[in-house]
Amino acid sequence: MLMFGNRSLSIHILRGIGGLSLVAMSVHLIGKPHGWLAILFMPAALYLLKGCPVCWTIGLFETLAHRVREWSEKKAFVGQ
Repeated sequence: MLMFGNRSLSIHILRGIGGLSLVAMSVHLIGKPHGWLAILFMPAALYLLKGCPVCWTIGLFETLAHRVREWSEKKAFVGQ
């Protein structure tokens, strides 16, 4: 079971790019005339990142570990 990770590494990377982009836009909009959009962007970013950027990074390592585990199980099964 993956708590922070995804089954697919590409999906995890895309979620990270989207989430970090929304965080950057939210920070950029603070103090601007359309600053109220920051209030909308930040929850969307937290959803995409499954929490904070550190949670996304933990999920990246979790996803990579899951892929390595699947690969080693598949290799062990073929070797028998």
